[in-house]
Amino acid sequence: MNPLTFLTISDSVYRLMAIDSGKPNRKLMSYYRQVMDRLGYKAELLVTGIIRVGECGKGDLHPHKRKVELNVDYPQSTLDLIRDARPRLAASFKDLPDEELIVDGVFIIARSSDRDSSPPPAPTRENPDPAQYVLKDRRND
Repeated sequence: MNPLTFLTISDSVYRLMAIDSGKPNRKLMSYYRQVMDRLGYKAELLVTGIIRVGECGKGDLHPHKRKVELNVDYPQSTLDLIRDARPRLAASFKDLPDEELIVDGVFIIARSSDRDSSPPPAPTRENPDPAQYVLKDRRND
């Protein structure tokens, strides 16, 4: 099974499937960067895992890296997985760059920033507390 299969399900259906189930949250690196920025943190995101051929779940990456490289950290077959899955990806994932889709786990190092001392926005039903995702891997297997 392609490790990106869970990204082919529509957002509304996946939300119903995953709520309170322990299933992966489908948040990508760009989401975490945006949350950290919105919360006023200076953040460094390190890639801890990338998708692998023939595996669902993580291909651990040690040491963790800021950026991964083709033929160093992952083979061409990883990009082939993305090309195979891309036509079936849910709309919110279909146009994302390959570099965003290959990441299977992140580690966040965040420091408070001096640029804005205002509190983060209050959570709403449509926009739950973003901090709940901050310290979790993208795919909590």
